[in-house]
Amino acid sequence: MANGSIARRWAKALFLLAEQENRLLVVSREIDRVAEAWVSSQDLQSAMANPMLDRKIRSTILGEVLKALAVSKTMENFVRLLNDKHRIGELAGIARAFQLLADQKENRIRAEVISAVPLDDTVVASIQAAIEAATRKKVLITRREDSSLIGGVVTRVGDLMYDGSIRTQLNRIKEGMLGG
Repeated sequence: MANGSIARRWAKALFLLAEQENRLLVVSREIDRVAEAWVSSQDLQSAMANPMLDRKIRSTILGEVLKALAVSKTMENFVRLLNDKHRIGELAGIARAFQLLADQKENRIRAEVISAVPLDDTVVASIQAAIEAATRKKVLITRREDSSLIGGVVTRVGDLMYDGSIRTQLNRIKEGMLGG
């Protein structure tokens, strides 16, 4: 996975710079915003990859996007360097790798809680507390709704998935009845 190692190297360089400048939180937020803008705009990706556009025009386009995102000079320089080195397409991977480094430094993990309907804040807080107790790390939770679950909750923590959905429970009952 060459692209993964490239993303990790760039992320580590940005991470070390952010640490050195004591701006880890700011840079963490900015890299997410820049990566989201990149991933969500096919027009931006096409313009930056278009060899028919003059390099100055592409630089101006990139500058306008970064200005609209109100990023720091550090982030602007980093993204411009990525563009100059033809690595801007790695932005999403760099952002993920950067967040992993920041999470390790801050002793935190990310979890995704998926439910059929929006969950009450107290339910999410209890899930968060249970994960924090089990991992002894600060947990950052992202919520998502998926109506195909019927009911219940699926929680992903890193590579682990805890499936408490009604669909899975019904499948287990069905398998038990057919198997035994």
